[in-house]
Amino acid sequence: MLPLAPNADVCPTCGTSSSAGYSPGLRRCMVCLLSVGFDGSDGEAEPKFTNDDRFGVYRIDRREDGTLWELGRGAMGVTYRALDTSLRRPVALKLIDGEWAKRGAEARERFMREARMAAALRHPNVATVHHFGVREENGQCFCAMELVEGETLEARVRRTGPLDALTVVEIALQVTSALAAAAKQGLVHRDLKPANLMILRGEDEEAAPGKVEQASSLPTRSAERPQREAGFATRQFAAWLKKPRSFSPTAAQLTVKVIDFGVAKALSEKTDVMALTQHGFIGTPAFASPEQFDHSPIDVRSDIYSLGATLWYLLTGQMPFPGGSVEQIRARQQAFVPPVTQLKAARVPRCLTSTVVSMLALQSAARPGIRDLAARLQRCRAELLDHWRTARRVAFAAAFVVVPVLTAAILLSQRTDRPRPLTAVTTIIPDKSIAVLPFENLSDNDANAYFADGIQDQILTTLAKVADLKVISRTSVMQFREPQKRNLREIAQQLGVAHLLEGSVQRAANRVRVSAQLIDARTDAHIWAEQYESDMADVLSIQSDIAQKIAGQLEAALSADEAAALRVRDRRDPAAYELYLQAQELHRHGGAGGVMGRKALAEVALLEEAVARDPTFVPALCMLAQANLQAYWFSEDHTPERLERARKALEAAARLEADSGEVHVTRGLFHYLGERAYAAALAELELAASKMPNDTSVLFHIAAIQRRDGRWEESIGNMKRALALDPRNGQFTLGLSWTYRRLGRYPDARRTVDAFLAWKNDDLGFQLLRTEIALEEKGDLAPMRELLEHGLRPGADRDLVLTYRLLLAYFGRDYRAGEKVLAEHGPWDMTHGFNTPREYLEGVFARALGEPDRAAAAFSRARQRAAAAVGARADDAKALMVLAKIDAKLGRRDEAIREAERAVEMLPVSLDTYDGPVMLVRLAQVCAEVGEVDRAIEVLQGATALPAGLGYGILQLDGEFDRLRHDARFQKIIASAAPGQSR
Repeated sequence: MLPLAPNADVCPTCGTSSSAGYSPGLRRCMVCLLSVGFDGSDGEAEPKFTNDDRFGVYRIDRREDGTLWELGRGAMGVTYRALDTSLRRPVALKLIDGEWAKRGAEARERFMREARMAAALRHPNVATVHHFGVREENGQCFCAMELVEGETLEARVRRTGPLDALTVVEIALQVTSALAAAAKQGLVHRDLKPANLMILRGEDEEAAPGKVEQASSLPTRSAERPQREAGFATRQFAAWLKKPRSFSPTAAQLTVKVIDFGVAKALSEKTDVMALTQHGFIGTPAFASPEQFDHSPIDVRSDIYSLGATLWYLLTGQMPFPGGSVEQIRARQQAFVPPVTQLKAARVPRCLTSTVVSMLALQSAARPGIRDLAARLQRCRAELLDHWRTARRVAFAAAFVVVPVLTAAILLSQRTDRPRPLTAVTTIIPDKSIAVLPFENLSDNDANAYFADGIQDQILTTLAKVADLKVISRTSVMQFREPQKRNLREIAQQLGVAHLLEGSVQRAANRVRVSAQLIDARTDAHIWAEQYESDMADVLSIQSDIAQKIAGQLEAALSADEAAALRVRDRRDPAAYELYLQAQELHRHGGAGGVMGRKALAEVALLEEAVARDPTFVPALCMLAQANLQAYWFSEDHTPERLERARKALEAAARLEADSGEVHVTRGLFHYLGERAYAAALAELELAASKMPNDTSVLFHIAAIQRRDGRWEESIGNMKRALALDPRNGQFTLGLSWTYRRLGRYPDARRTVDAFLAWKNDDLGFQLLRTEIALEEKGDLAPMRELLEHGLRPGADRDLVLTYRLLLAYFGRDYRAGEKVLAEHGPWDMTHGFNTPREYLEGVFARALGEPDRAAAAFSRARQRAAAAVGARADDAKALMVLAKIDAKLGRRDEAIREAERAVEMLPVSLDTYDGPVMLVRLAQVCAEVGEVDRAIEVLQGATALPAGLGYGILQLDGEFDRLRHDARFQKIIASAAPGQSR
C-alpha cells in the first residue's frame, strides 16, 4: 500500500502494487495467482453476463461508454455498482465468477456461508449486506451490499497525504467498534486495509478530512473597507477559532465504513480453511497478521494487527513492514523492529505511537484485546483533545497581537492602576485524617522492635480500609520513630493530618501489653487512650479494637464491608504470627532488583513455616504468594515451579477469603508478575483499591502496570496520588523519577528527587540518584565525581558507594579504576534488571586496556554462568539477552543475533513498554558488536523514539556504541537526544 513510484511493479490483472505481494517472474499479484491456482485455469477473470446483466432484482450499471461500472476487485471476486430494481436504490454487487464456482463446490459453499454470516452483522460502521443468492442459469454466487458513497482511505492518503492524529484516532475508534460487533458474531474480516475502509463524503465537505484548511480561509479585511475599532480584529479571529475546522474535535463527526466483510470466516465453523483455499492465503500480505502467514487459528486479534498496519499507513503514508515479496514482508515481521522513526517524523503523539506498536505485536496474545484497544484509543483521544484545546487557547491569546499598541497600553494602565488584593495560601487538612506514628518498644530485648513495628503496621493497614479516612502510609511516618524528639503539631502539619496515634508495646514471653492514645494535633488534646493486655494469640483482636475505636472517635462513615474488616477477632498461633512479623520486617528493608529477589526467598522460608503452623492465616498466605512472585519476577528463581508455588498459596488464601482486599491484591500481582496479563491484573487491583482505599501500595502497583502497558500519563498520575498519601516513600519517589527519565523528562525527574531530599537531605542514595540524572541527561559526570570524592559521610553504605564508583569508572573510561572497584566489590554481579555476571565487566575493562586474552577468558567465564542461567530459566528474556551480549563479545555472531532477536521476541515493546525498548537497545548493541552496523542503526532509531531511557549522556559516553560512533546516522541520533530537543 505504499505510494506507487512510476516504475513500480503493478499486476496487469487487478492493478495491485508490489506492496501486496507482486511476483516479477509470473507478472501477477498474489491474489490473482491464488485465484488461478484455485480454479485451475489461466483464463480471463471477467464474468460472463446475459444482455440484461441481471442477478435477481439487481441490474449492473454501465458507464457512459457502455462498460460495466466496476468498483473494485478482491480475492473472492469483482464488485460492481448496481441497481436494486425493486426498491430503486443503488447497491454494490459482488460477484464470484460463474465458471470458477462451477469448478469448486467448496468455493460456492464458502461464499454462501460467509455471506450469510456477514448479512447478520448490523453496525453503523459496517457496509450492510442486503442479500445473497445464486444465479439459476449458471450457479454464479452474488452478494448485494450497501453502496458507500465516498472515498477509500487508501485513495485519501494518496490524494492528500497522511492524516492528522486526531482524525486517525476517530477512524480507529469507529473501526474498532465495528470489529467488536463482528467478533460477537464470530466474524473476522481477514483483509482489513485502507482500501477496505471508506470515508463517507459529506454534503458540505470543504476540505479533505483530517487536513487543515488553507490560510486563505482566515477572515480578511478588504483594502477598500475602512479600518474599524481595534477590537474588531480580535473578535474576528475569535470567531474564526470557534468555527469548526477539519483538524478540530469536529473532525470526529466523520463516518467510516468497513466494506467487504464477505471474506470473513465464521470462527465457530470447523471447516478447514486450508481445504477451502487450496493452501491459499486470504488477505493482503502487506496488512496481514503473522498468523495468516502461518495458517494459525485466526481471531479478532488478527484484524487488530491489520488495523494497526492500516493506522500506520494513515499516519505516515508508509507501511511498517514493507517488502517486494511475501517473504520480505514476513521476514521484517519476524524481526519485529517497527520503524518507529517514521511515526516520530510524522509527529505522532506518544500515546498513539505506543498503541499502534502494541497492535503490531508478533504474538497475537501480546496485542491488546478489542475492549482494551477501545479504552486506549479513548484515552488517546482525550489527551489529543486536551492538547488541541490548549493550542486553541494559545492561538486565541495570540490574536491580541493585532490590537494596536495604544489600546494595549490603555488596558495595561487600567490593570496596573487597580489595587491587587493580598491572598493567603492555606492547606486544608481534613478532620478525618490520621497518621499512625511508630509504636515505642518497651520490651527488655531490643530485638523485639520488629514486633512493635508490626503492631503499628497492622493498625495502619486496618484503618487504610476505611474510605472516609485519610491515612498516611507507614514509610512517611517512620522518620518520627523517637518519641522524645516529636513535636506533634509540626509532624501533623508536615503530613497534612489532623490526628496522630501514638502507642507503645511491651512484650514478655507469651504476654503482650499495648498502649495507644489518639491526639488532635491541632489542639494537642488527647481525645482517646486505652491500654490492652493479653496473650500473643489475641494480639490481632487488640489491633482490631484500636482501629474500631479510632474510626469511632473520628466519626468515620463505615460501609458494611469496612465495618466487617474492622471487626477481626482471629486468634493466631503465636509462633506463626511472629514468623509473619519477621517476614514483614525483612520485606520493609528490601532493595531493588536482585536484592529484592534474594530477600524474597528468605521471606518465603519464614512464611512457609508460618502457614505450616497456621494454614488459615490469610495475610501470611498472601504474603507468601507475593514473595514467590518477587523471586520469580526479579529472576532469582524464574521457573515454572516457583510460579506454581505462588499459585498454590494464592488459591489457599482465596478459598478462605475470596473477596478480601489482600486476596485481590495478590491475585492482581499474580496476573502482573506471573503472567503479564495487564488487563486482568488491573481489574483485580481496582477491586482491591475499592476495599483498601488508603493502601498506597495498591495505587503504586496499578501505576507500575500502566507504565508497562504504555499508559504513561495515567501511571504518573497514580504515582503522584500514592506520593500524596505517602509523601516520604522512597520507593514511590524512585519509581516516579525513573518514569520521568524513561520519557526523557529530566527536569521533572530532578524535581521529584529534590522534593525527597528537601526533607531528607542526607540520603546518599537519592543524592547519587540526582547525579545519575545529570549523567543521563547531559553526559555530565562532574556532580557524581564531586559527591563520591568529597561529599561522603562516615559510615556511608559501602555497596552503594562502590556501585556508583563503578558507574563513574565505566562512563568516565577510567578502566584501571574500574578494575579496582570490582576487586573491592568481591563476588558481586550487576543487576539493573539484567543479572549480568561480574566477569562480563571484567572482560570489557580488559579489552579496553588492550589485553584481549584476559578479556576472552573473562567473557568465557561469564558465558558459562549466563548459559547456566538460561538453562535454568528458559522463559527469561533478560537472561537470554545477557547471553547474547556475551556471545557478541566472544565473536559468536550468529548465536548472538539469534539469541538477541529471540529475547526481543519474548519481551517485545507491545508486551512491555517499560522494558521492551531497553531490549531493543541491547539488540542494537549486539548488532553493533558483531559488525551489523546498518541493522544496529535501524534498531536504535526505533528504540530512541520510544521511552527507552536512552539519554544524550548515555549515547555520548557508553562504550557499547563505540562501533557506531563515526556513523553520521548515529551522530544524528545523539543530536536528537540532546537537552532541549523534542523527544
